[in-house]
Order: sequence, then structure tokens, then C-alpha cells
Amino acid sequence: MTVYLAHAPEDSRFAAELRRRLDDLRVPVWDGPRELRGGSKLTAEISAAIGDAAHVLVVLSPATVNSPQVRWEITKALEVERERSDGFRVIPVLLPGITPDALDLWFPERPLAVPVEVGPGGLSVAVPALLAALDRRSPTDHEPPGQPEAKPVEELVLKLTDPRIETVDGKRRVRATATLTHEPARDGTPPVESRRYPLEAPLGPIEAADLKWYLEDYHVWPVGVFRQRAEEIQSKLPVWGRELYAAALGQPEAREPLTAWEHAAAAGERRFSVLVDGDLPRGASAADQADAREAATALLTLPWELLHDQRGWLFQGGEPVRVRRRLPNRERRAPRPTALPVRILLVSPRPEVDGDGNPIGYIDHRVSARPLVEAVENLGELARLTVLQPPTYAALQLALQEGDQGFPYDVVHFDGHGVYDRQVGLGGLCFEDPAERERRRLDFVDATRLAGLVRRHRIPLMFLEACQTAMSEIDPTASVAARLLDEGVTSVVAMSHSVLVETARRFVQSFYAELARGARVGAAMLAGQQALYADQARGRVLGAGELRLQDWFVPVLYQEEQDPQLITEVPPAAVRRLEATRRQISLGELPEAPEHRFRGRSRELLNLERLLHRKPWAVVRGTGGQGKTTLAIELARWLVRTNRFERAAFVSLEQHREARAVLDTIGRQLVGPQYTVAQYPDLDQASQLVERALSDRPTIVVVDNCESLLPDPDDAVAEIFTLCRRLLDADPRTRFVFTTRESLPIPFERPAAERTLGALHPADAVELVAEVMKQHGWTPPEDDAGEAPQQITDLVEAVNRHARALVLLAREVAQRGVTATTADLRSLMTHLEVRHPGDRENSLYASVELSLRRLSPESRRHVRAVAVCHGGVHFAVLTVLTGLTGDALLRVTAEVIDVGLGEDLGDGHLRLDPGLAPYLLGELTAGEIEALREKWIKAMAGLTEQMNNDPDVYRARRLTSVELPNLVAMLDLLPGPWPPDDVVTLAHHVECLLENLGRPRALARAVQAREAASAELNGWSAARFRSDGATIDRLMERGDLGAVRAASEQLLARCLEAGEQAYPLAASDIAAAYLRLGRSLNAIGNAEAALAPLAEARRRFTAMTDGTDDRMISLVITEIGNSCVRLGRLSDAATAYEEAIELTSKAGELRDVAVNKAQLATVRLEQKRYDEALRGYRETLDTFRTMGEPLRVADSWYQIALVYQTAGQWDAAEQAHREALAIRVREDDVPGQANSLLGLGVVSANRERYQDAVAFLRQTAELRARMNDRRGEGSARGNLAQALTFLGRYDEARREIESAIARLEPFGHADEMWMAWHMAERLETAAGRAEEALAARRRARDIYLAYRRAGGESQARLGFAVAFFTQQALQHGRGQALQALNESTAPEVPPWSLVKRQIRAVLAGDRARIEAGEADLDFLDAAEIRLMIEVLDRDG
Repeated sequence: MTVYLAHAPEDSRFAAELRRRLDDLRVPVWDGPRELRGGSKLTAEISAAIGDAAHVLVVLSPATVNSPQVRWEITKALEVERERSDGFRVIPVLLPGITPDALDLWFPERPLAVPVEVGPGGLSVAVPALLAALDRRSPTDHEPPGQPEAKPVEELVLKLTDPRIETVDGKRRVRATATLTHEPARDGTPPVESRRYPLEAPLGPIEAADLKWYLEDYHVWPVGVFRQRAEEIQSKLPVWGRELYAAALGQPEAREPLTAWEHAAAAGERRFSVLVDGDLPRGASAADQADAREAATALLTLPWELLHDQRGWLFQGGEPVRVRRRLPNRERRAPRPTALPVRILLVSPRPEVDGDGNPIGYIDHRVSARPLVEAVENLGELARLTVLQPPTYAALQLALQEGDQGFPYDVVHFDGHGVYDRQVGLGGLCFEDPAERERRRLDFVDATRLAGLVRRHRIPLMFLEACQTAMSEIDPTASVAARLLDEGVTSVVAMSHSVLVETARRFVQSFYAELARGARVGAAMLAGQQALYADQARGRVLGAGELRLQDWFVPVLYQEEQDPQLITEVPPAAVRRLEATRRQISLGELPEAPEHRFRGRSRELLNLERLLHRKPWAVVRGTGGQGKTTLAIELARWLVRTNRFERAAFVSLEQHREARAVLDTIGRQLVGPQYTVAQYPDLDQASQLVERALSDRPTIVVVDNCESLLPDPDDAVAEIFTLCRRLLDADPRTRFVFTTRESLPIPFERPAAERTLGALHPADAVELVAEVMKQHGWTPPEDDAGEAPQQITDLVEAVNRHARALVLLAREVAQRGVTATTADLRSLMTHLEVRHPGDRENSLYASVELSLRRLSPESRRHVRAVAVCHGGVHFAVLTVLTGLTGDALLRVTAEVIDVGLGEDLGDGHLRLDPGLAPYLLGELTAGEIEALREKWIKAMAGLTEQMNNDPDVYRARRLTSVELPNLVAMLDLLPGPWPPDDVVTLAHHVECLLENLGRPRALARAVQAREAASAELNGWSAARFRSDGATIDRLMERGDLGAVRAASEQLLARCLEAGEQAYPLAASDIAAAYLRLGRSLNAIGNAEAALAPLAEARRRFTAMTDGTDDRMISLVITEIGNSCVRLGRLSDAATAYEEAIELTSKAGELRDVAVNKAQLATVRLEQKRYDEALRGYRETLDTFRTMGEPLRVADSWYQIALVYQTAGQWDAAEQAHREALAIRVREDDVPGQANSLLGLGVVSANRERYQDAVAFLRQTAELRARMNDRRGEGSARGNLAQALTFLGRYDEARREIESAIARLEPFGHADEMWMAWHMAERLETAAGRAEEALAARRRARDIYLAYRRAGGESQARLGFAVAFFTQQALQHGRGQALQALNESTAPEVPPWSLVKRQIRAVLAGDRARIEAGEADLDFLDAAEIRLMIEVLDRDG
């Protein structure tokens, strides 16, 4: 049910945001300005919406005081609240300016209100309380936002002036004049400043070169002598740190400020700043100034983060020290205040080639962006992330000028390449050239241009996740970081050297996590550095082992004097949990990532990102195993997580092959679970809500497995792609991603939107293998792990970097090592190319062959037999193919599983690697293939019969699902040499297995095979009987009831003509033919006539003494129960169902037990024993859900809805109907959809939502007409006429009721024809046509009387009372019965008072009074009185 939202026009913006928040959490909201159309009757429609709502939210603000509309809505809602007893509430939402005391203006009794603060985070904090008020969660204590404390900072500033380079003993030394100052955190405490003292940099070019090699080159191949050199450098790090400490802080002049700083640290946090002034006094020579700048640069780039005081690094311990670099501020700059939400701009350029067309090293653009995204996600609406598109210098310039929603950015995060250009002495960043979008050519922007870009924007934080962005050699402001700081950026995080991707990722993760907790930038820096130091593992280098690196000092901070606290508020835990729920919902039904996560294909993913920025759709093409689906899913997930889209939806055309099902699947993800396409008359109307949802929010839709509908598209396929185009056009922000092996048809055939997946990039291929091994805990053997990077590259190249092959290859590497695997692959690929020239699957076959070589010789010989299998093989079939049994068979299957070529799915089915059978097929001769296929068909036929006769229906259905490719392939290979009788029998067995599995195409293939073989049959036989019986089943499924009866009568006639000796078990088939005829008569509504053939069927089955027909007896009894229900003989029906349940339970027929329990529950429903009915339906729902029968699950939901409906629990009834309808749409069950729509129509009418009822019922009638179901159409049109009558549309109602009567008349009184005439009576009464109303009433009464005289149970509300006093008169005489009536204590109110008066007249024999009073009664009660007269006249 929806939530009604009332608000003044002035509060529309807040109301829209509130609606969006609730919609994000699957709480549907009815907001008048959004739902009403031109010409809507405001009072009527708003009143109906309030009455239908679960609750009403009222936004109260100062504007509401002057809103008569809101006052009226509150009054109306309070009326509904008084009338309803289901927890309906009117919930005030208080905006600033309205206090709880003001509620008395609108409410006679003050309700508990939910206050909302306007501004960032205000609504989010209120949402938990709103959800509790709406019964969507339990109430909890109010949890205010967190207010992180910014602790005071005790700062130690090392100011270096007069820098110079001196040559001593042939060595260049950097020196400066130092001043050390302690700047206390406490106001009023004077700083402590040292005298000036000389400082000489202890580290020179040699140490710098060692550090550069260690940080930038060692990781390439960390083995042997390289590892030894790295370990030596690592041992020097604390030494260098101590030397830095001694030079800067160990001088006598530094003692006082250092001591003051150390002793004051307990009061706050500690910070060490290095401020380098490279400018000499005015008048200095140019040469001296140049030397000074070079010296200042050397001082600024010293690794100050290494400071070590003999006991440990300063950044460690309980009072850790953060380190930053500062430059003199030479101009006045206005402060730049920040406010929530914090606005972050992510810039991720990934140029592919430089200016000369040479390739550039690639970094996965998501590696370090993920931690940033996670931090933003945890902040909810307190942070906003924008990804710069395209990542060009011009786009960045425009973004900084325009800001985010008009507000300036607080953080600019650059994730890409950085370079220090020694020729010009400037650092720079690498953007993408806007003129070369397809190739993504590099656009190098040096520090000077960057400085001009950020000037006067006063950006609080720029994070330069790019190499060498803190590097310079001759000018302290020549690095990117220093130049940005010099131009007014408050804080710059940069990298002193080239940085590993894993290092950057970990640092970014800890940095932003700390920043999101409300820490200052300096504290976040410290957290990132500590995380890097705590875990020095940087991943495994395949073939070289684990890489460990001490690189925590590479990220450095350049900062102005003030260290900003960007995030001053953090959301409470409840809000974070709801935000996580919202994010999950926003991803729709996107499948989960694979076990080894998304690895590789990052380049392709980025290419698709760029493509979707320019074009509305993308087509991902590729052969099997290339990772199309995985790539498309990861693309959608990533684009939603980075806020480029707000929602995603997913639909697989392998599962949904019809436009209605596709639209329904997408609609349930975007509109909400209450959406169903079935409630609309056509796709045009059904699309409107989905189109509105698409226009509400930018959305990306993944349409997977398009090749399932290609390459021979029909009208249904064209309709699907036309629907996709329509949805795509709903909003220019909408994007579609298709995956396919084939090119798409019009309108998606454009090559410019197509991206074909080929081999993985070498680095991605290596990474994929390494990740698979990591997830499984595999490692290569130490004696063959590869000795150089080239060997690793050779390994993945050997299978052409095929994604699926690489996943399989990981096991080989773990077992045999890099070198041995590569050698085998090379020779194998050569062999495969000879055997399959140019075959795109050769890479996959190579990995298969490598795995096959690990089998024992005996298993390798036997496994060739599975070449003729399709997707998998059952152990029983494998026994026939190989001749193996018992332990020998188990050994072979265990080996196949162990080498990764098979998986035991249980129930005796072994799933095979997709490449195994095709590869093995290529090893066999034509003769071998033919012989194996002949064996395989016989084995599959035996398995099919075994599955068809399996008493464990759960197992049979599970096996049918996994064996489906084999079953279809078996049908395709028939008839071959097989006789038609055998083909019919086999195809019929497949039909029986598939008929309840919801696989219409496979079922159609089985029907085709049976019918083709049946055409070749001669004379009457068991096969002919099965085929004709199956034809009747298919006619029944299509709803062609007239043809069903004729075919059933013809089948019985042919059986009787041939006799019981026509063939073995012919007698059983004759009994089955009687059962079919009874079912057919029941189906067309002639339940009375059905009883005779059903009784004969039961007699014949019972007379058989072999005991094989107990199940058939139970089926007959069930059908007899069905007849009794239709005739209103409910007690007899219940007895029949209980007997059938007992029989089927003994036989272990669990599905039949469930069916009979459902039928018994229906009887209990008719008997108004609602608890028993509900319990029975829920039991059957659980059973069918476990058995994997979606349509039976839908039937159970439908029946549960009927219980709630009959009990007057309309909300629960509507929800259950919608559950059933959703399944039926997905399964393309048109008859079921009609039933559910009828149910929704009836529910809507009873809730006085007559417009909705008309829409549901009209569509029901049209579906029934399309199915040629005249009886169902008549029932729907009768209900439609009633809804139209309530709306005063009498002419339309009259046409519908006349149509209903015409369609129901052939079916007699058993189909409640009397109700159609009763509806006609009500219509004519409402229209003021008394004579026509009276005539209709008489027809209704007479038809009902005929029904009752045939033995039907009373349907009148007071029929039980009439029956009671009839029995009293028969047993004790009319006088005593009259006395009992007069002594009755029932309240004298209608309708009992009117019925009592008529009973008294009957008992008194007053015919005149009987005739005079009949018009006052309901026609059913009037008919019961007439029956009373007949019984008493006849028997009394």
C-alpha cells in the first residue's frame, strides 16, 4: 500500500525530496501533484487516495497555516483513521518554524510528530523515525548526528631560510639557517622560538638515488640480488631518520622549543611543519638566487616523514606526529569556509598514447577510487561525489567554474599519471586530449598551467594520486604540489616518488576513512601512513612471490598554516544502515560479482564508460567465456556507485523472451515490487510508469544474453528491442548496455556503439590468474615458479589471454608451475591450430587439454565418452557409455572433478566444463561418434523413463532442470532408427517432465517430436493413446475448452472400440480415458455430467488387482472432489480430498499431496474456515517453492489472496494477488494473469477504487477473450459491469452484463449464472429501470433455484437459518417450529428481521404475506424461502 503525502505548494521541494527518500527504500508514496492528471476530479480522487493509503504523512510548515487544502486533507485523513482499525495513522512531519504545540491547529488530539531539520543530513536523520511511524521498522531511541571533535594541535615549526649549496671536499652540501618554534594550541600561551642555528642536510644525491630505485624499480622483480639491495636500503631508513632528527632537532638551540612541544603534547595532537623560504634578500645576484632555490628544493623534498628519535619513528606511538611542508605566504588570501555536504570532484584521466602515439602504462581507474567511493557512501547526503567527464583540462576548468549545484568543490582528487619534466624543470599532470577521444591521447599540463587553473578558487584539498607530484629539483615551487599550494590551495596531498597502485589504494582507503570520521587533513594523512607501515605486503608478483615494501613516507602533505576539518558531522548508525539498504536496492537485480571478483577488462570497462558518456547505449560482443556479462554488470555497478547513475536494472533475455516479461522485470526494479505489467491493457500503458521512473533518475539498464533471441529474430524479438528503444528515449540520461555474441537488429545495429571483447591485456591476464589463485589459496611450486617477468607473460600469451581459459589455467599453474605449464601450452596451441585452423575457441581447448593430461591413462581413455553429452552427464548414462560401475566409475568422476573439468551437482549429475565435450568430439572419428551417440540416446531414454517414474518428485524436477540440454538434444536426434511408437513414448515422457517446469520452448520441442512421430503410427496402440492424451493436455493449457471436451470424448470412444485386449495395459488406459473425460467436463463447467465418467474411472481402476493404479485412484478421487466443489457439495468434496491425501501420502506422491491439500483448503475457504484454509495454502506454497514450481507457487499465492479476500482483509489480499501476478507475468502464464487480474479487480471494487477495478477487470475480460475462454470472459465482464455501475456508467455496464450473460449461458447454473443476472438487477435498479430490474431478479432467483434443486449447497447469507427451521418443522411440526422462531433471541434487524417474517409466514401458511414480502428479500434468501415451501409441501 502507498503512503499519502499532504503538503502545501510552498513545501513542494521538500516533499519531492521526502518522496524520493522513501521511494529509495521501497516505500511507495502518493503525492497529488505527481499523480493527478488534467481533468481529475480532485475531491473524489484525493479522498480515494487517502482511503486507500496505509498511512498519511502531513508536512507542516509556516506555509501550511494558510493552506485550506492541507487542512481539508488532514480532516479527511482523521475521518479515515476513526473508521479504520488496521493501524492507519496520520503522521505530522514538522519543518522548522512549527513546534509540537502548533499541532492543536489541525488535530483535536495531538499526535506524536516527526521533526525534520532542513539542510544536509536533516532528512536522513529523520527517516528512521518516519519508517517506524509507517510500520516499516521498530521504533528506536533517537540517534543524533555525530559531532567529531577537532582536537587542538601543538605545532613544531622548522623554518629554513638562506638556503645554499656549498662544496666541501668535492661534495655538494645543502645548508640553511634554521629556526625552531613551538606554537602552542592553547590561546594566550606565547610561542617558544629558538635562536637561529645552522642546518646541513644529512642526505644527498646518493641516498636519494637509492630511495628512488627502491621505491620505483625494485617491485618489478623482487628476487635475488634485487631483494638483497632492497633489504640493505630498508635497514638504512631508520638511520637516515635519526640523522634528519639530529640535524633538525638535535641542536642545542632547538632544545627549549622541542621540550615545550613534547611536554605539551598530552593536551592535543602533535604536528611537525617544515617551512622553507627559498628567497634571498633583495639585491642578491641571480646566480645566488638560483642556488638558493635549488637548495630550498632539496630541503623541501627531504623525507621528513622518516624522522626518528632513537626510540622510534615520530609518526608512531600514542602521541604520533604528523608531518607537513609549508611555503611562505606572499599575498593576502580570503579564508574559504566549507559547509556540508562536502563536494568532491574525482578526476581520472587515462590517456592511452603519448603525443608520438606510443602506448602509456595503464592503471585501473577503479583501484584507488573505490576507497573514496566507500567513504562517500558512508557519509550519505553529507557528501557528494562527481566524476569529471571527460577528464580533460578544459572540462576541469569548467567544473571548477560552475561547481556542484552552484557550490564550489571542497576536494579535487586527481587519480592518474604525474610526471616531472627535467627539461623545463616543472612537474605536471597527464590529462586526456579532447581532440583525440577514441585513442585517448595524452595532454601534459605542467604546474604553471595548473596553477592558473586553481587560482582564486581556494580549494580546501587537492589529492594528487599521481607519481612524482611532489618532485622538483631546482625550484621549491616547481612541483605540482608546491605550485598548487602557492596559488591558494589550502592542502595538497602528493606523492614524492612513483607509487605502487596497491600502495596508493591502501593509503587512499585509510585517508578518506579517517577524513569521513571528521578528522583534519593532517590526521587523515597520518592514518594513511600508519596503515602503510602496519602492513608492508604489497601483493604477490606471480613467479616472484610476496612483495614487501616500506613506502609509507611516499605520500606527503603540503599545506597552508590552517588545517581544515572538512567534515563536521557524521551520520548516526541507523542512517548508515539505511543508506546501505538504499544502495543495495539501487542496484536492482544485478547479479553478484564472480568469486574471484572483477579482474581484468578494466580498459574495456573504461572504454565503455567513455562511450556511454557520449552515446545512449553500448553493445558488448564476444565469444563464449570472454566475460561479457561480468563486464556489463561491473560497469553498471561501478557507474551507480560513482553517482553517474542513481539506479540500475538487469534483465536476461535467456530467461525472459517476451516483451511483457522484459518490461515487468525492469519495472519491478525501477517502479517497485508492486509494479506488474499485467494490470495494463497494453505495453503502451504499462510502459508509462517505467518511463516516469526513468525520467525521475538517471538509470543504466543491462540487457544480457541477447544472442538467445538471435540470429533469427521474429515479431516477439522485434517487440523486445522496440521496447528497449522506447525506454531508452524516456530520458536523455538513460543508458542501455547489451551483451551478445551476434550483432543486434534495428534499432541497435550501429557499429559505433559496439565493443568487441578480444584477448585480455597481458597485465590483466596475469592479474586474473593471480587473483584466482589467491581466492583458492593456491601457490606455484617453489621449484618451478617462473624466473623472470617474461615467463609470466609467455604463460598468459600461450592461451591468447582468453578469460575463461585463464581461470582454468590457475589450477595448472598451482599444480605444475609457470615454466612447465607454458611449455605445454605452446606445443598444444600449435597442435590445436593444425586441427582447428582459426577456431576462436582454441585458447579454451588448450586449457581443457592441459587438465585432461592430469588424468590417469585409464580415466583419460574413459572420459572421451562424454564427447556426445551436452553440458553434463548423469552417472547412469556414464555407466552405459563407459561400461564402468561402482568404485571404478567414482574414480573417474572424482578425477574429472579434481582437475577442474567437472562439478558434482548432486542427484547423480556431473556438470562438465563447457569446453570439454566439444574438444573431445574433435578427437573422435565419425564412426566413433555415431556409435557413442547410439549408446547415449538409449541411455538417455532409460534415464528419462526413470525420471518420469521417480516417486521423489523433488529429485525428478531438479534432474530435469540440469538435464534439459541433454533432453532437448536427444529429441533433436530422434527418430533416427527408432520406431514411431518408441519416439512417441519417449517424447511423452519428456513432456510430462517439462509440463510443470515453466520451460515453454523445451516443452514445445517435445510436443513437436511427439506429434511428428504420432503421424507415422498405424492403428490403435498405447503410443497413440499417450499422444492423443498429451494433445488434450496441451489444449487444456491453452484454454480451448470446447476442443478439450470433443477430444476427450473421441479418445474414450476409440479406447472402448479397441477394447481391453487391444494391447497390454489397455484396460488401464480405458479407465484413464474416463478420467480425462471427467476432467474435461469439469473444465467446461459441466460438473454434474462429470460425475458419471469419474465414477466409472474409479470403478475400473479399483477393479485392477495389480496395485499399480493406486495413484490413478487418488487422481480420480481428487477430480470427484473438484466436481463436488463446483456443485456446492462441500462436505462431499472435503471427504474426497482427505481420502486422496491419505492415498497419495502412502504412495509418497508429495506433489499430489500438495495439490490435494490445496483443494481441501479451497473447501475450507468455501466453508468459511479461514484459518484452516490459510494454513493449507501456505503449506502448499512452501512445498511448491521447494520443488521449484513457480506457477504452482503463484497458484498458492492466488489462493491465499482469496482467503484474505473472503475474510475482508483487503490489503493482504491485494499483496498476495500481486505476488501471484508477478510470477505469472515472468513465466508468461496468460490464464494465471487473468485470474490474478480478476482478483485485483474484485479487491479494488470492494475497496471502492472503482476506476482501478474497471482497468483490472477490462483487461481480464480481454485476456479471457484472447484465450477463447468464454466462461472466464463472462465472469470478468459481469464483475466489470458491477464496477461500471458504481461509477454511474450505466450504458457501458449494460453492454458488459449482456455480454457476460451471453457467454455464461451455455454453461448452466453450476457457474453461478444467477450472479450475472443479479448484477443486471443491481444495474437496472441504479439506472431507475424498475421493470427490467424485476425481470433480472426473477431470472437470478430461478437459476439459483435450479442449482439448489440439483443438490448445490446454499449460498445465501441466512440459508442456514432457513434450513434450521425447515428441519424443525419436518421433525416437530410447524407449530413447534413457529414457537421456536418466536422465541429466537437474534436481534430484530435486517436482513434477519425480514427473513424471520417470511419464515413465520411459511410456517403459518400465509401465502399472501409470502408473496408480498418476497420483494424485500435478497434474491438468494427469497429463493431459500421458496425451497422451504417446496420441501414442506412435499415432505411435511
